[in-house]
Amino acid sequence: MRNAAIEYLKRTYRPRAILLYGSYQYGGYDEYSDFDCMIVSDEKTRAHDSRAIGGVFLDCRIVTAEEALNGEMGPLLPAYDAEIAMDDGIGQQLQQRVRQYVRAREKTDSGEKERIVSRVRKALCRMQKPGDEGNSNAVSLLSESLGDYFLLRDLYFFGSRKAEHFLEQNDPAGFALYRRAIALRTAESIREWAEYVIGESKPEAAARSDFSILRGTETWQQAGAYYVRIQAMAKKHHITLCQEFDGHDGPETKYVVVTDRDFPVATARMYPIDPAGMMIGRVVVLPEYRHRGIGTMVVRECEKWAAELGSEKAVLESRDNKVDFYRKLGYAVCGEPSDGDTFRCVRMEKSLR
Repeated sequence: MRNAAIEYLKRTYRPRAILLYGSYQYGGYDEYSDFDCMIVSDEKTRAHDSRAIGGVFLDCRIVTAEEALNGEMGPLLPAYDAEIAMDDGIGQQLQQRVRQYVRAREKTDSGEKERIVSRVRKALCRMQKPGDEGNSNAVSLLSESLGDYFLLRDLYFFGSRKAEHFLEQNDPAGFALYRRAIALRTAESIREWAEYVIGESKPEAAARSDFSILRGTETWQQAGAYYVRIQAMAKKHHITLCQEFDGHDGPETKYVVVTDRDFPVATARMYPIDPAGMMIGRVVVLPEYRHRGIGTMVVRECEKWAAELGSEKAVLESRDNKVDFYRKLGYAVCGEPSDGDTFRCVRMEKSLR
């Protein structure tokens, strides 16, 4: 995808520089990700290109050389830590200009920090009001909190996507609290994150890891599995409930569920296909919990449970863009790709002996 996109940009725009940023640069992309980039050209007939290349949409900003060196900074900020994939020298000049701009604005004065902390404390109090007013205060606090985190730490706030990536890489405890707050949106989870932002959280609250893995043998546990599948698959991919919950969702089906403080965040199902083989399917993780090893956790627990039940191999139907993920877990392709109701899939299997 990357090479195809770069070749398309070279052929179409004859750029002087190509800069890559976002999920395809740092490796956190998934099937929903755009290919984020910026090109510098002597001329431009448009400001943006969103063409699909290999099934992935471009999100390409097009700037002239004059704009790169003298234009408004806002649209150029993604160049700050972008990868320069092609350059005649102007890309480096643009990046240096952006970095100088950011460094001059990173530090927040003490008065502003005091105002931020005071505002957050007041919002935490107002969250306790009953009804819509309390809920509105909680939502407002959450929406501003990521920017507050950066300002209070003398860091430039580039926007939520880059900020989330920074948190994940540099502050795992804070990232866990933030992701929990946006996933649950409860007063408790928002309060814990907001207190962490202003430096008033209890250390044990930030350090807690509350993932639990359950074998769904009870109705409430199975309901958790269904919730995750509805939220992360049926709604996002416009899959009907009849398609998502098929004949393999029955009394004999085994479900694995991962919870975060009792909130379901990931799941998979299992059912035997013959005396020796167990089918693992519907492996789903809520989007806000992805790239944290939870999918691997689910598959490993399914394999362990299947082996305990006497299965000699695990079988699954991988979406074609997830084959590499399962290969890393020891699965091998054992069939040709085929088109299902929603996705193109490949059969894979792994020995459990």
